[in-house]
Amino acid sequence: MLNIKNRNINNSMKVSLVLFLLVIFVPVFSQDVTNDVRKGNKLYNDKQYGDAEVMYRKGQQKDKFSVESTYNLGNALYKQQNYEAAASEYKKATVLAKEDKTVSAKVYHNLGNALFYQNKYADSVEAYKMALKNNPKDDETRKNLVIAQKKLQEQQNSSSENKEQNDKKEEQPPKKEQISQENSDQILKAFIQEEKLIQQQLQQQKVNDTKRVLDKNW
Repeated sequence: MLNIKNRNINNSMKVSLVLFLLVIFVPVFSQDVTNDVRKGNKLYNDKQYGDAEVMYRKGQQKDKFSVESTYNLGNALYKQQNYEAAASEYKKATVLAKEDKTVSAKVYHNLGNALFYQNKYADSVEAYKMALKNNPKDDETRKNLVIAQKKLQEQQNSSSENKEQNDKKEEQPPKKEQISQENSDQILKAFIQEEKLIQQQLQQQKVNDTKRVLDKNW
């Protein structure tokens, strides 16, 4: 099993959460979003990923431009192994977090993981590269990039081999039925025997016809 690492909180297998603490001078609307995210984070850390997903979606519904809700929703979906949906949220988060390189690096890292587990190795490689572009010192992302590149190469080699095998099958002419010498002799003998029988039958028919004619004339 490949060791694809996610951004860390307490250990190497946890997807990182963005714990934004907004200043007090903000509208109540934004404060509600933060409360939803905090509740979601608590549920997430308790490994209640389905419930955490619900809270993050609440926050997202209140503010669709909330990078916290969107990114953490992706994390909750990821932990439920819903990689396709997680990747969709991460892609949204890359747009929302584009002005923050630190957050962008984490988003692209986790996006790379979600794509990797869908066997989308080419897209995974590109996501890891974007993560490194935002944080060139991230060794974990660099390790994941190497693994994804290796899997991509294996995938391409396998695809190429299958294509070559299919091409060879198409090029090969259909095999002619091989008849052994013994079978050939047997077929020839049977043909000659059948021909003799036919000739005998024809000869007998002529004799019978001649006899009938003679009998009639007499």
